[in-house]
Amino acid sequence: MASVNHAASQKVGRMRFAARFLALLWAGWWVFFGLASGFGEEITRLLRSYTLLQNLSDLRVGPVLLHAAWPGLVFLLSVAVAWRWETIGGALLIFEGLLVLVGYPLMTYRRMLPATILFVLLTMALPPLVAGALLLASRRASSR
Repeated sequence: MASVNHAASQKVGRMRFAARFLALLWAGWWVFFGLASGFGEEITRLLRSYTLLQNLSDLRVGPVLLHAAWPGLVFLLSVAVAWRWETIGGALLIFEGLLVLVGYPLMTYRRMLPATILFVLLTMALPPLVAGALLLASRRASSR
């Protein structure tokens, strides 16, 4: 009997680890992507101006980075909630995944290539859906 409980406990632990790892990787990627693209946009703006050295004082990286990184930061906050409160966090991750799954195609239909929409859905909607489902399943399995 103890070996059955130990095996079930290991399964729950692996599910939690996989969910947390996936969610953290997903949120970390979007934070990085937002920061890198925001910084790149600001540097590009400066490079397009007539003299880079004259405009270095005009470097507005802070607001640009915050604007570009906020989705990733929201995702990171969701991961923190899921880490602490698995049921609430799992539901929150699933909600965010469904929001992106439905909202992104509606916002970008006819403006983006279908391949681009699919790529965004696979990288922005699928990971939180899977991580949230794993968290809720692990919570349910651990309560048995």
